[in-house]
Amino acid sequence: MKKIQNKKKAIILTIILVIAGISGVLLTLTLGFRLLLKNLLIDFGDWDPATNRSGSFLFLESEDKDFLEFGAEVTGLEGSKILPTFEYRVLANSNV
Repeated sequence: MKKIQNKKKAIILTIILVIAGISGVLLTLTLGFRLLLKNLLIDFGDWDPATNRSGSFLFLESEDKDFLEFGAEVTGLEGSKILPTFEYRVLANSNV
């Protein structure tokens, strides 16, 4: 039952993203301006190969992603959920 609910949520999210994408294209074509995502609230510093760090990010071989997109499915202590926003996997003491 949860898989069906998750699939429905994923389909709804996909439809919303497609509509948002089409709206962005129409705005660009008709009004001549582009949407720009700014200030992602985190330090994307220079890559340091000696420490595997880039700003607030510590890259580990065990992690698949350091940035979890809208609608990503994650599993925690309370089971799995679909993220309603984006999330970063960063060092515990990072400024966010």
